[in-house]
Amino acid sequence: MQIPAALTASGTNLVCALQSGSKVKILKLSHKQSIDSLNSFWVYVEIMENAVTTDGKKVQKGTNGYCFSVYLE
Repeated sequence: MQIPAALTASGTNLVCALQSGSKVKILKLSHKQSIDSLNSFWVYVEIMENAVTTDGKKVQKGTNGYCFSVYLE
């Protein structure tokens, strides 16, 4: 998955991009935003066990951060 240019240009510190199938627990809903013509909410999540980044690295369970909800199932 390619990170949207609007996201990387916004000054946001990208921690990681998760592989499809990695599980997260939604902790809270944040503000709505439009990125690359996609309108969605930012959600604060906790990364669950066995999550993997797009480059194959394991993410420590309990790591928290924000995800753009349009990319979550």
